[in-house]
Amino acid sequence: MRTLIQGKTEDPVLWWSSQNLSDGGSMWRHGRAWLHTRRNAVRIEWVILEKRAGIWIQCGDVGDDNLTVGISLFFVTLYLGVQRFPFVLRLPGVAWTGLHGSGEREIRVSIMDEGIYWRLWRYPYAGKSRDWRDRSFRPLDFILGRER
Repeated sequence: MRTLIQGKTEDPVLWWSSQNLSDGGSMWRHGRAWLHTRRNAVRIEWVILEKRAGIWIQCGDVGDDNLTVGISLFFVTLYLGVQRFPFVLRLPGVAWTGLHGSGEREIRVSIMDEGIYWRLWRYPYAGKSRDWRDRSFRPLDFILGRER
């Protein structure tokens, strides 16, 4: 933690922190940094040399951030998260229910593994129920047929 602005008391008003997420490597490959205030925090995360493309928005009332926006352009992935974003809790399906889904929702379109994947306002992790809002399209399978 590094203090940027010190308050009149011992508590800082503005500070930042970072985390190296690269396995045995340097932080430039995969890392996170947070800018904190007394009431909120903004997070940026980056992953270099990840082979995918896509854009997504994830909302929820659990976890570190209740609003995360991400973009991936084949070799660079960036995430921007805000810890407390009040309007998110008013969105449909975001409130904690205690059931599978836990109040997290995601809008995602990705290109990876020779396919196009989408998830439209669904639980962001594997779920039991799959419908048209959580599917994929593989052009080679469409043209040549699915491999057996």
